[in-house]
Amino acid sequence: MANLNVRVGNVGPSGQGVRQFEAAEKPLETTIMGINFDTSNDYSVPLKFDKGQTVFITPTQAQAMKLVAVSARTNEMLNGNDSVSVTVNGKSYSMSAEEMVRQLP
Repeated sequence: MANLNVRVGNVGPSGQGVRQFEAAEKPLETTIMGINFDTSNDYSVPLKFDKGQTVFITPTQAQAMKLVAVSARTNEMLNGNDSVSVTVNGKSYSMSAEEMVRQLP
């Protein structure tokens, strides 16, 4: 079960928008009686943050995050703040939208 939220900020024309995506600390499969019928819900795409923290998102979310990153990268260049963040066990990790796009398939 996804227990984390990856936050992508600096979104939209004003740079004030935020999008949140579910994530998991480890790769997960959605199974029914041990059989995985729908791989689109698998948290299998790794996203590596600073200090070695990795979280996992679904392939569908990876595609959506790429689209959101276009706006975030532009606003990030203007204000200089990292756009992508996650909090795991009380510790926050971040990366730039550019770095996120490089990692996503």
